[in-house]
Amino acid sequence: MVRALHKRNTILTEIREKYPEEKLRIISITLDTDSLKWITAVKKNKLLWENTNDPNIPKQYGITYIPAVLLISPNGTILYNNIEKNDNDLLNILLSLLQATL
Repeated sequence: MVRALHKRNTILTEIREKYPEEKLRIISITLDTDSLKWITAVKKNKLLWENTNDPNIPKQYGITYIPAVLLISPNGTILYNNIEKNDNDLLNILLSLLQATL
């Protein structure tokens, strides 16, 4: 799982570099209930986007495991989710969707 999280964070960092905060809001949601452990990991991994452990967000989108990646339009439409997929080329998939919508 640590390897999958690292890969996901690398992908999100690349996307953040290409799309600034004004164009794309990135939110990382943890299922971790240990706030100190979670905050330490955010700082250690330099996750330079919004991070939350709000338990309502995973329930709202059906997230039961991590890493889960969803691309949600400003009107709330889910454009992509990997909850039921194992995409090996996540970066290119997300970039392609972003180019089509932004």
